[in-house]
Order: sequence, then structure tokens, then C-alpha cells
Amino acid sequence: MIHLPLSRLYEYPIIQPETTTVFLAVDDCNRGIATARLRVNNLGQGKLTFAVPALNSALIAQAESGLAPSAIKLTMDPGRSGVVRQPGTNLSFNNGLSGNPLTIDLISAEAINIPNRIKVFMNYRTPDMRGIIYPIPTALNANHGLRDILIDDSRGRVYLANSGFNRIEVFDVRLSRLLDPIDVCQMPQQMAMGSDGSTLYVACSAGVTGDTGGTEGIGIVDLELNRYSGEIEFPPLPRAGNAALSAPQTLAMGLSGLQFVMTNGTVWKVIGNKALPRDPSVILGLQANGAQTPITGPRFMIGSSDFSQVMLLGGNGAGYLYDALADTYTATRQLFSAPITGMYYGPLGIAPQNAFMLANGLILNSSLSVVGGAEKPGATRNVAAVAPVDENSFVRMTLPVRANLNPTASRDEARATLELVNVTNSSEQILGVIPENPTTTLLGQTRANVPARWMVVDQARGFAYAITLSGLSVISLAQNTANSRPAIPLGSRGIVNSVDGTQNLRPGSFVTISGQNLGLPGTADQIPLPGVLGGSCVVMNDLPLPLISVTPNQINAQVPDTLRPGLYVFQVRSLANAQQSDPLVINVQRAP
Repeated sequence: MIHLPLSRLYEYPIIQPETTTVFLAVDDCNRGIATARLRVNNLGQGKLTFAVPALNSALIAQAESGLAPSAIKLTMDPGRSGVVRQPGTNLSFNNGLSGNPLTIDLISAEAINIPNRIKVFMNYRTPDMRGIIYPIPTALNANHGLRDILIDDSRGRVYLANSGFNRIEVFDVRLSRLLDPIDVCQMPQQMAMGSDGSTLYVACSAGVTGDTGGTEGIGIVDLELNRYSGEIEFPPLPRAGNAALSAPQTLAMGLSGLQFVMTNGTVWKVIGNKALPRDPSVILGLQANGAQTPITGPRFMIGSSDFSQVMLLGGNGAGYLYDALADTYTATRQLFSAPITGMYYGPLGIAPQNAFMLANGLILNSSLSVVGGAEKPGATRNVAAVAPVDENSFVRMTLPVRANLNPTASRDEARATLELVNVTNSSEQILGVIPENPTTTLLGQTRANVPARWMVVDQARGFAYAITLSGLSVISLAQNTANSRPAIPLGSRGIVNSVDGTQNLRPGSFVTISGQNLGLPGTADQIPLPGVLGGSCVVMNDLPLPLISVTPNQINAQVPDTLRPGLYVFQVRSLANAQQSDPLVINVQRAP
């Protein structure tokens, strides 16, 4: 037992890494060795030594000093140790990286606290992989990571439920950046947009901050004020002392109010601001002796964009259709037969105008009848996520069916792809290879229960937003053409000194590049300046330049002051579209 007076707590050594998430990338914007410097601080006083334990051979960690404050240099091994990386994040065949975060637990004998665990993501991309990755810190437990994603077209935002951090992440699609998150109830699992377009309901699996008398919790976010504004009130139901605790597991908004299912399988709805269990008579095949028959878990729910229908999928493969106008469940069907293995289970979608529905790899009509797709992957690929685009098409994230990560174990494309499916003519088109793998990599006959929404589509802007291993991936839906490539029509004359407009480029000088399709709008908000901004980079002999701002027609950057004078091959490369400009030769002159 150690006695630590609270008034003197900070007189003792306290170890604290500056971040718990490190993202390393090797791609067309960084073809060299990917490194990061992680600072380790002592928040208290006194001597504080620490050590880094032995790690997976895919990552090299070197402490600059074993005495805090100090720093750790993390290096993504380039292959010297025989690491055979697979395209994606934390994937390799021969050293145990199978699509999970690589964790570091610092060791310290003097620290009075347990150091925060550090998660490292190593992204390896081939030139044809397209999309931008925005890493988002999450909890260590994979079940409490990013659990749901929802698009708010009117505000130009994407919301992500970050369960372990008890908050909603907010991504601005116009600025292409993460905004301040919204703190909500404990362990948010799924979200539903209110029919007023200004209210966000959040199902929380560990209760809410207010006095609700138990573990039940549905939080309310006011999107106009961008803050947590209250909770749904639950009735004071009698509860046996030995009864399992119950909480909302999945929810969707209908015209007749918010519908949700508890973790005990019972179906509920919200009337006004009060939650009430549904009368068993409104649920087909789910009543016995006048009571609800619990829906087999895990349960997944999705609502239509016009709030007229809700689809509910039980863990035993049964599907249920809710008609919001009649406020009753009108159809039930066994969609998947036992055993449900070797597949991602849970992805759902409803097309605009209820033109079709999606459940895992199946395509259904508006009455839950199967009209296309496959019940289980076999000759087809694993479907990890789906998202309707319009009344005729949808996109899906797919991966190969394979037993292990051996490159020869896959019969087709080994990387995660984004496919466009037209339901009217059954055509399929690969839009591109996405930048990283889902949060769960499926191997063999494992069943992976995943959230109903792992991906959403912004049809107006032409992008898909997907939850992937390290955070949020933004993928363009546009087909690559010669006209979509980054281009500098004026050649080397389109690269000028930002101060005097001449081609007098020297180490440390600021440069302006004028052209077409140079990148998405973005402005740097950090020091040191980033090498990738707006999904693009500017390289000289494969060395990325620090970027200040990016628009489709102009990039402002800086020539590194450490660059030696001479001739350099200059290119603009787009990670967003997996394209690059024609190479140019520029002359960096000697500083006067």
C-alpha cells in the first residue's frame, strides 16, 4: 500500500505521453521512412525514468533518453527485418499484424501512475489506393471505438459516435477537418437524426449524465447549438435485484417517433420525451402470453431518410420491417440461415424513396423480399459496409474471402475496395481501392458483428465517409480521368516565389503553385506545417514540402531551408484521387 496525500500529488513523478495515438504512413506523399517523435513528460516532480518494452518487429521504438522529459522516436520498419507488409494499416503476413492497433505500454519504476497505453497505426499504400485518412483517438477496447457514422447534409457535417471517449466527433465536409467534439452520455453506440433536422438522438450503453434511475440512456444533442441538451426520460420500472442491466442498443427515427431496442431484446418507442415499451401486438411474431418475445441479439436498426420505414435485423438472421405511418411492424422474414459464420454481420441501408434495402450482402425490396446479392460470401467478397447513393445504386466496402493474410491466399483483389452497384441492371463497378482496412479484418469462418452504419455517402459532393481502422476515411466517388489529374499548365512558370512572383526559388522561400485539380480546400492550422493538405502534397525529389494552404487552383508552400541548391523533379500528388501531375524540373538557387 502506498500513501499519497492528494495535496502533494504533483510532488511525485507522473508519467504522461503527449498523445495516445500515433499514425505513420508510407505513400506517394512520403516514399521514404515514416517516423514520428513522441514526447514523454513528467507532470509531477522528482526523478522519473522509463523504458520501452520489446515491440513487434514492424515498429522500431528508440528512447532519446530514459529520463523524462524525453522523447521516443517511432519508425515504421522499411523491411530490413523481413517484414512483408500488406497494403492497408497494420497488416503483414509474417509478423502477426492482422489489422489491429499496435500498442506500447511504457515501463517506469518511479511513476505513481499507470502510463496511458499508446496505439500506433502504420499505413502502407500503393499508388492506386485513393482517399484521405483522418486519425481519431479511441479507447483501447475495440467494442468502444467508433460505433456509428451519420451525415448532416444541411450543415455539411459528418458525426461519429466515439464510444470509449463519451463523445460525438464532428467532421466538417466543407473545410475537410475535424471540429471540436460534442460531449454526450456514456458509451454512445448509435445515433438517429430527429425529423426536425436539428436534434440528434444518441443511444448510450452505460447510462446518461442526468438522473434517469438506471442504466437506460438516450441522450439528446441540439445541433443548432452544437451541444448536449438533455435525455429521454425512462419510466421507473420495478427491477429484480438479480436481473441483468439493460440499455438502449440500437435506434432509428420514424414519423411516429423514435424507435429503439434494448439490450434485453425488448422493443420500445419515445412518446414526447418519455420512453415506453411497445405493445406486443404491434410486433409480428414477437408476442407470447401477452408479452414481448425478445429479439435475438445483437440487434441492428436503420431508418429511411424520409422517416417512413425502419428495418430491424436480429442476431439470428431475422429481419423486421416497421411502417412509421401505421406505427406498427408490418413484415418479418428470415433473411439469413444458421450457422451465420464467415461474414460481416450487421451492415444495413435503405435507399431514398424506399426503392430498395440492404442487409449485409443481400439486396431487398421494400417488403424484405430478396431481389439480389448473396446471403453469404463464397464466390463473392466479404461486405463490410454498405451505403445507398440514390434510388438505383449503392456503394459497398468489400474485402476478399481468405483464411490468412498470405498474399497468395486471396483469389481476387487482396485490398479493401469501394464498389458501386446498380440495382436496376445488376452491374458492379470498382470505384477504387480504399486507403485502409476496416476496424475488423475478417479471416476464415469468423463472424464479425459490426455496426449497421460504417459508411455514409455525400451524393452532392461525391464522397463516401467510412469508419476504418485508425479513424475516418474520405473516399471520392468520381472516376479518375485525364481531366481529373493535378496539372500545372504553365509548366515551371506556374511555380513562382510568393513574395516577388519570380522563379527565383531559394531554400526557405515561400512558393505559389498555380494549376488545376491541385487539391481539396484546406488551410494549415499547425506548426510544423503539414506535408499533406487537402488530400495533396507537393514533392521535390520525393521530399514533401511544408504546405500553408491548398485550393483546386493554387497551393502555397515553403521550400525547406535545409534543401541544397540544384535541380529537382517537382510534382503535385493527390492521395485523394491516386493521381499526380506531370513531372517538372525546377532550379533551386543558392541563397545570397
